[in-house]
Amino acid sequence: MTTDGGLSSNFDLGGAVGRSEPRAAVALKARIDATTQGLAYQWAEVWLERNPGATAKELLLFLAERAEAARRTAIQAEMEAGKLDELEAAQLVDKYMDYRDAIIGELDEG
Repeated sequence: MTTDGGLSSNFDLGGAVGRSEPRAAVALKARIDATTQGLAYQWAEVWLERNPGATAKELLLFLAERAEAARRTAIQAEMEAGKLDELEAAQLVDKYMDYRDAIIGELDEG
């Protein structure tokens, strides 16, 4: 089992990939993933509690708005950290945010 719910990474196999990833990095990645997944679930849960009768489409719209806000913040941070222009920063952020194909593959296998 991988540390991010099935999506492969350099930190999988308990840091044994080339023996260069320390176990602390594996643990950190697992904590980040647990926090991220837990927060996404809790946001959806609380939103649904406050919006009884809401549709799945409305929930997805709410989550999409949150994701877009996080994307804009990440683009700004990448621009400042890497001295990138907005297009370069957006391309970088979009690249590390795109797990759709991997998720589809994981669901198709399950």
